[in-house]
Amino acid sequence: MYGNQSTYKGTDVFVQALSLLPQEYKDKVHALVVGKTYSNYLNELKEKKQNANIEFIPEFVSDEDLYKYIADSDIIVLPYREISQSGVLLLALSTKRLIITSDIPSFKETLAGMGEDTFFENGNAENLSKLIVKYAGGLVDEKKQLDFIESLEAKYSWENIAETYKSFINEL
Repeated sequence: MYGNQSTYKGTDVFVQALSLLPQEYKDKVHALVVGKTYSNYLNELKEKKQNANIEFIPEFVSDEDLYKYIADSDIIVLPYREISQSGVLLLALSTKRLIITSDIPSFKETLAGMGEDTFFENGNAENLSKLIVKYAGGLVDEKKQLDFIESLEAKYSWENIAETYKSFINEL
C-alpha cells in the first residue's frame, strides 16, 4: 500500500488480513505500508499487526523512493473502502504489478474482465486474507493477470487518452 494512510483507504483491513494469514504464509509474505500516517492511526495499525510481517514507512516518500518500493513489490493491494476517482489504480496499472483491490464500483469498472482473483469484498479482512493466500500459494494464474493488466495499462495510457481526445475534437 502507498500514499497517505487512512481509514477510507482500508489500511486497517489490510493489516488485519495479514494478521489472519496462517503462520506459513506470514513467513512468506512481507508487506510494505508506505506513506504519511498519523501517529494515533499508526499505533492502532501496529496493535492489529499480530506478528504479521509488515513494514511501516509512515512518512512522505519521494516519487523516486515510491517507484523503488513498487518495483520491489510483487503485488499492489488497494483495500479502499471508498474512492471518488481511480488515479491510484491507474498508477498501479502503470507499474505492471499484480493488483488486488476491494470490490468498490470504480475499481470493478476500471478492471472489468480481470476475474475473481483480483477483488475481495469491501471491508472484509478475512476475504482479503484468503485471496492473499491464493497468490502466495501459487493458485492464481499470474501470467494471465499480468497480460490483462498490460492491456489495461495500454488502454488507459496518456498516449491513448490523447488520441481519443484528438479524434473527438477532429469530429467536431
